[in-house]
Amino acid sequence: MSQLASFDRSLYNSLPGVEEVDRLVRSSGKLEMALATLGSLFVRHNMCDKWGLSILHSHWFVDAGQTPLQEALAGPEGKEFVTMPRVGPFSQPVWPSLFAVASGMLQPMEFSTDKVAQEANAALSESSFLYEFAATLTSLDLATTFGLILVREPEDATREFVEFNRDGSSVLRPVLSTEVDRDSLVQTSWRFAPDAVGASCQASCFQTCTVSDSGHIKNPHQKLHRPGE
Repeated sequence: MSQLASFDRSLYNSLPGVEEVDRLVRSSGKLEMALATLGSLFVRHNMCDKWGLSILHSHWFVDAGQTPLQEALAGPEGKEFVTMPRVGPFSQPVWPSLFAVASGMLQPMEFSTDKVAQEANAALSESSFLYEFAATLTSLDLATTFGLILVREPEDATREFVEFNRDGSSVLRPVLSTEVDRDSLVQTSWRFAPDAVGASCQASCFQTCTVSDSGHIKNPHQKLHRPGE
């Protein structure tokens, strides 16, 4: 069965809203547990530059015959990524860009036409990482909350990605780090990296999400932090 054919629309539509799941992971301690436990797995399998950890959330409903598909577009501040429900068949190859764990197995939740997604999925096929990731989430009761997301890097290092949601689409847009208002955003994705001695790992956000279309932006980007801190 192809990755597209295995897309579970009912699972996707059952995901909670971003504000609801953000409150849950922070009040329950699940975020700290996930960051403290999973970082070494990403580091050990050399997945830090390809895949990160994401809280599973929804912004819009997917109808029958639709698939959440992301495409790269040229924006005024650099490359943007637009995700929205689309009806196939598609004119170019697509690869999963977001996975959830259901019944102990990885389920693709969103797809991308970007070659970065192709390369990241190729790395997964050559590793036992997926099996260990799914098993760890399941054993820690984190599978309904967290998923695996494709790492995105802005072309300009002074910017970071912020997800804007409106009119049935999600736009991942590079925003100057000095202009990001942390108080109006929800952190949705984290990436891991080995620390200076390689004995543990660090996590930093690489994607935040608007909970409204507020335009107030002022605060600097947060520094890297150790999982569990």
